[in-house]
Amino acid sequence: MLEIVRWGVPLVLFALFAFVDLVVLAGGAYQVFTGRSVLLFVGFHPRAVPAAAADAALEGAARVVQAVGLFLIVAPTIVPFVSATVLLTGSQMRPLDNPPLVTAVADAAYGLDLACLLIAVVCIGVSLALGMRVRYIDQRDGRIASGLDRFRWFPGSSGPPPSE
Repeated sequence: MLEIVRWGVPLVLFALFAFVDLVVLAGGAYQVFTGRSVLLFVGFHPRAVPAAAADAALEGAARVVQAVGLFLIVAPTIVPFVSATVLLTGSQMRPLDNPPLVTAVADAAYGLDLACLLIAVVCIGVSLALGMRVRYIDQRDGRIASGLDRFRWFPGSSGPPPSE
C-alpha cells in the first residue's frame, strides 16, 4: 500500500496540475480566437473586462503564454519524483547501475530542467508584458485604463483611481 502512495501522490498531483493548466491554455486559446473569455475563475478582477475584442484576444494570448510558462516550471519535476520513488520502493534499476550512465542521465536531466526554467521565466515575462498592454473597462463606472492602472482599482487599495 505504501508503494502505491509513493507512486500515486506525485503522479496524481502532476496530473491534476496538468489538467488545470490545459484548461487555462484552452480557455486562453478560445479567448484569442473569439475575443470572449470563458474562464471566469482565472480573471484577477471580475469588475474589469477587456475594453475591446482585440484587448480580449491580447489577454487570451497572455494567458496562453503564462500557462505554457507554468507548465514548463512544473513539468520537469516529475522526473525527480519518479526516480526518487523508484529508489524509495527498493526497485532495482539495472540499466542505471553503470555510474557513467547515471552521471550522463543526471547531467541531461539537469540541463533539461535548467532550459525549461529559463524558457519559463521568459514566458512569464512575456505574459506580463502582454497583460500590461490590455485596456480594461471598469464595470462600476465605465472608466478605461491600461493593465497597469487596473491594479489601482481594488477596493481598499491606497492607489488613486485612474483619471481619463
